[in-house]
Amino acid sequence: MPASTRSRPLPLAVALAAAMIAASPARAASSRPATQAELLQQLMQKVDALAAENKRLEDKVEKLQAAQAEQARQTQAQVAETQSQGQQIRAQGQAVQAATAQAQQATQATEAAQAAVATASSTAQRAGWAASTTVSSYGEIGYSRPGKEVAAFNQHVG
Repeated sequence: MPASTRSRPLPLAVALAAAMIAASPARAASSRPATQAELLQQLMQKVDALAAENKRLEDKVEKLQAAQAEQARQTQAQVAETQSQGQQIRAQGQAVQAATAQAQQATQATEAAQAAVATASSTAQRAGWAASTTVSSYGEIGYSRPGKEVAAFNQHVG
């Protein structure tokens, strides 16, 4: 605490002393009269007690301020760590998006290759079928016109 607040009990002590001196004629009427020296002694004891209490409260305030500063520093460290983690998560998200895009491109390329293979396979099958199929002059598949020799034709008539 500032030095100005530490010296405050002194004006308070003066005010208390003035109040006690002003109240002394009223005390004179009581059974035991108090002397000014006794009154000043009592006031000094009260001022000392107030100064000790003020010192104790100042120490308590300093401890609380130190604890508050430590807590603020910890909070700032947590905020910085949270921001760092957020940046890492964003970077991981971007990496996942890039990997997903690459996987989609690879899938599309695979689908295109599979379609090309299917087309080539179909064309090859048709070409193979056409090459192995005999067509006679009559336009019939797998029929050959009987000739003079019976063993030369492939159809059994019977």
